Amino acid sequence: MTTELSKRVFVPSMMTGRFYVATYGSDAIPLPIGNVLEATLTFEEDVQQSADMSAKGGGVNYEHRRVKAGKLTIKVSDLSPTNMARATRSLTREIDAGTVTDLPFTAVLGGLLPAGVPNLGAVVLKKGATALAATTVAMDGNYEVRAAGLYLLPDAQNIADGDKLWLSGEHAAHLSLEVGAATSSELRLIFEGLNEADDDRPVILEIYRASSGLAKTLGLLTGKLGTLDIECTLLTDPTKVGSGISKYAAIKLA
Repeated sequence: MTTELSKRVFVPSMMTGRFYVATYGSDAIPLPIGNVLEATLTFEEDVQQSADMSAKGGGVNYEHRRVKAGKLTIKVSDLSPTNMARATRSLTREIDAGTVTDLPFTAVLGGLLPAGVPNLGAVVLKKGATALAATTVAMDGNYEVRAAGLYLLPDAQNIADGDKLWLSGEHAAHLSLEVGAATSSELRLIFEGLNEADDDRPVILEIYRASSGLAKTLGLLTGKLGTLDIECTLLTDPTKVGSGISKYAAIKLA
């Protein structure tokens, strides 16, 4: 009975769980975002006080409190394309497999010729004043094929600083996250928690509408497994109406 649930006193807590996310206002069902290492719901209050001036010694005569903001902070360990795009406010472009043809460069030995695509294959590097007149340069002793393009060896045998180079090759299908090109998104979030310290009872948190912020940092070289720290601000959901019904979130206990 719900009455008995509300009378419980001894309720230790040690949570595990999953997060599901959908775009607010859409018909899409919430999808899992992967492993979340930490999640914290915090609140800020606007507190206004009226000093008690009626008696010696001071004190507070009246205090008024209003919720200023509610925030959900999560640390995600799965850097999926969707999580990365949300965290960096990126538009995701799907690039089909294809080719690059005669990308022009001026040689600087010890430098990189960026291909603009990852893992260029079937590479052809030519040298000459124009693409049509250029002749092929052998890889051995001249360059290395790397993930971002071609690295010109500092002691290249058949390439000199200032030579006009032309790069061609093939690339596989890949994604391009265009950082900062998307607008901020509003989300619906569901936390499906399990309280291991309380006989594995479920704890369900649903946040109806939240504004997703940018990741505070995006570690590239840290010596540690990567994470994304994301902060969401709870917003009013105008579709939630009725006496005693929250417009922000609800916690379901069983």
